[in-house]
Amino acid sequence: MRQCGSKYHQGDRSVEESGFAPSQLKKKSGGTCRNCVRLQAADWRANNREASRAIYSKFYEENKDRLIEEGRKLQPKNNEYSKTYRENNKEQRRLSGEKWRAKNKVLTCFLANARRARKLQATPKWAEAEQEQIEALYREAARLQEETGIVHHVDHIIPLQSDLVCGLHCLANLQILTQHENNVKSNKFDPDIKHGT
Repeated sequence: MRQCGSKYHQGDRSVEESGFAPSQLKKKSGGTCRNCVRLQAADWRANNREASRAIYSKFYEENKDRLIEEGRKLQPKNNEYSKTYRENNKEQRRLSGEKWRAKNKVLTCFLANARRARKLQATPKWAEAEQEQIEALYREAARLQEETGIVHHVDHIIPLQSDLVCGLHCLANLQILTQHENNVKSNKFDPDIKHGT
């Protein structure tokens, strides 16, 4: 069993990390600091995966409503933080994404192919007659990009994969957006917004 060796803690730090004298610190019950408790818990979970899952499942079932409510309360704050972070770290995120894709070429290829497969499954038989018009929409996006110098995407109005609803890959569900508009929209769908086709 791993231990950091300290009998005292200051917040999450052992006495050695905190720089305080033992007399200034609270003694943790059982004679171990929080770091030791975390190390011991991590070891136990690693060695008892099934029991750990069972405990978590039981806890989740007994506290499901409370956990969901707490998640809902935190979501707007987390969304705002994520949005601010994305806006303030665009270049860092772009470089990080490029680095990740270069390091994970197989996974990147797999994810792209999985999306293509979902797209194929989302194409109804009757939409096969629209293929020429759909290709024309992609050509129009390329023309707009060439003409304006702004990157344009063909976007699925109702996303192919979403928590709320999954759309079809057909002409009526496609629209041309700038890259910025498409990135902001992501795979979200608001049923209250009327979209043009």
